[in-house]
Amino acid sequence: MSTRKFRFGVVAAQAGSGEDWLNKARRIESLGFDTMVMPDTLQYSLAPFPALAAAAAATRTLRIGTYVLANDYRHPVMVAKEAATLDFISGGRLELGIGAGRPNSATDNTMLGLPFDSGSIRVDRLAEALAILKPLLAGQTVDFSGTHYTVSKAAIAPAPVQNPVPILIAAGQPRLLKLAAREADIITLAIQPEETEAEVAERIDVIRQTAGDRFAQINININLMAVGGQVPRHIQMSRGAEAAQQLAQSDAIPVLKGTPDQMCDRLAWLREKFAINYVVVGDELEAPGIDSAAGSRRARSSGYGTSISSCEADMTTAHISTTHPAPTTARTRLRINGVDRSLAIDVRVTLLDALREYLHLTGTKKGCDHGECGACTVLVDGRRINACLTLAVMHAGQAITTIEGLAQGDQLHPMQEAFIQQDAFQCGYCTPGQIISAVALLNEGHTGSADEIREWMSGNICRCGAYPNIVEAIQYVAADATR
Repeated sequence: MSTRKFRFGVVAAQAGSGEDWLNKARRIESLGFDTMVMPDTLQYSLAPFPALAAAAAATRTLRIGTYVLANDYRHPVMVAKEAATLDFISGGRLELGIGAGRPNSATDNTMLGLPFDSGSIRVDRLAEALAILKPLLAGQTVDFSGTHYTVSKAAIAPAPVQNPVPILIAAGQPRLLKLAAREADIITLAIQPEETEAEVAERIDVIRQTAGDRFAQINININLMAVGGQVPRHIQMSRGAEAAQQLAQSDAIPVLKGTPDQMCDRLAWLREKFAINYVVVGDELEAPGIDSAAGSRRARSSGYGTSISSCEADMTTAHISTTHPAPTTARTRLRINGVDRSLAIDVRVTLLDALREYLHLTGTKKGCDHGECGACTVLVDGRRINACLTLAVMHAGQAITTIEGLAQGDQLHPMQEAFIQQDAFQCGYCTPGQIISAVALLNEGHTGSADEIREWMSGNICRCGAYPNIVEAIQYVAADATR
């Protein structure tokens, strides 16, 4: 019987704005997840250290982590400096993930002017980096001379709060698995759907034999590729929609499917069979999949010899659910379009759902529901936000303006009139969000040129391609305001 505690985390990479990023971190914490972790890419994610610092400042207990840093991008002394500072300002909540580089990250290395060396060379370089990084984080002065790095009397400040700072290493092949077993506190297994139980068990045996007595203290982590029938967009794009759905219904190790009880059993089996106790999901899967509601427990017995509460016996937070039983409701007063509205709602209801489903203000549209299309844009105290990425209860007392609140009786707002005059829409689904963003853009003063307008409206997608007319409508109103 495994005594490893379950842990649950969310992988987040992007947000529609700074405020959306902070709201995402708050939401992850409010759902009771243990960690919020970030990948490290040049094009497809926020920069991890500043983004994680912001997430830490917006939360209280949520642990933060890199998932994982590409070792080639940064010198280990600078990584130690950044990590120590982040652990310091977060109050000791950092988990530092680092790896030898994704197999498909050659493009990033090229942009940085770096060679993308063979796997063996990159693993050697990572080993040397860890030999410098870990003692620096432990407060030591480091002298090191190796094939890839040479440092003299290296020391950093401030000292991290944690000693040691937990190290996560992503590993797949035996050589990297052995390095991780010697050096890491958390090991992420990059498991592909095609891998068999025997192949995964073989990897675990490599870790167990190399780690020796340390094995019981190492967290074994996987990143789920499908939860509750849902698959992240990047997997759908890389594998194709049909293959992605087949994956979601498969018995592959990085897949959770079925009822909540079946998911619980699957997690218990993963822990007992492979010692996998730390599970992360992409933020696309967080809501419909693993719902970690703090304090919400469901006692049940498992055929694997352990009593688990919502998939665990010793975990303090996790609750697996595809139906989202509400742990609590709150009465919230929202000021919508100048009118105070009082609602008794689940604390996890987004502002978008509160507007549409509770207040029946359906002008604000639900498009992607991930903060990427802008169809749900509203104004909160004059600032535009994506209503799908923020909780309604977070905006009690603030002035919220939706598309319904722009007109004064029968008199349309100048931006609404301009959209009609300039034929700045076709199907009209995105138009409310476009108009709200355009009003905010005008107030922000970003109408100096067509290029500036396009840049500051880039968070609002028009799938009909009415962009030229949208720009003309905004320019029309901007010009009229100067007359």
